[in-house]
Amino acid sequence: MQHTNCVVENVSDKEEPVMIVNKECKKSLNELNCHLHPLDTIASSARVAQKNIDGIMTSHLHGKDCFTANTVLQMNKLRFKDGKGDRKSFVLFLISTGLHKGLIAHYRGNRLHAFFHLCGTYHEHHSIFVNFLGTGTSWCGLRSALLKEFLSTTCHIEMQVLGLFGKLLFGPWMHRLYMSSESEISHVDAIGEIRGVLQGLRERISDPMSLFWMTADFFGHDLNNSDRTLRALTELP
Repeated sequence: MQHTNCVVENVSDKEEPVMIVNKECKKSLNELNCHLHPLDTIASSARVAQKNIDGIMTSHLHGKDCFTANTVLQMNKLRFKDGKGDRKSFVLFLISTGLHKGLIAHYRGNRLHAFFHLCGTYHEHHSIFVNFLGTGTSWCGLRSALLKEFLSTTCHIEMQVLGLFGKLLFGPWMHRLYMSSESEISHVDAIGEIRGVLQGLRERISDPMSLFWMTADFFGHDLNNSDRTLRALTELP
């Protein structure tokens, strides 16, 4: 048996056949839920590529992922976890700077669109977060370690690139295929559309800087010029 992937709906009763196949064929199949599996592949590849760029540089945070993935995950701990984090201080900081206290979405390493969205948020408000991390204390030196990552040019540029992909690809993908009741599309009908998106990505490989001047996302929808996060992300580093 050569196949290693299978597409299943994200419900428990569809997992039983996969378990039987795994047992009978002594194979471990990857369960790819609906049309999220290309996003998973793209996200994993992006993080591996950035980890290779990180090279021999040492991160100040725990984690074996690229600098930015570690940073986003640890920022979520600072925002939401008692003990390891500093929830009250974080919320007071958001309110005092005029930012919405729900600005930071929950992320535990598995919500792909949230990861790319958060990269855009941290890039847009980079100087504000640097100021926050440079004040106060936190258990185990988490805040000071995060500050060092935020001040890293490598991490800052990684956030910008990943945040831009969030605006051009991940956000539109989730909206088009999962969140829009007005434009519902079947999984079969979406195959051709996804192929077109992936082809658009391949065409950008020869000229990656063109991402900064795109006027439409990879689904062909016009970008919102009044989007402040998008404007910050499209400023050349």
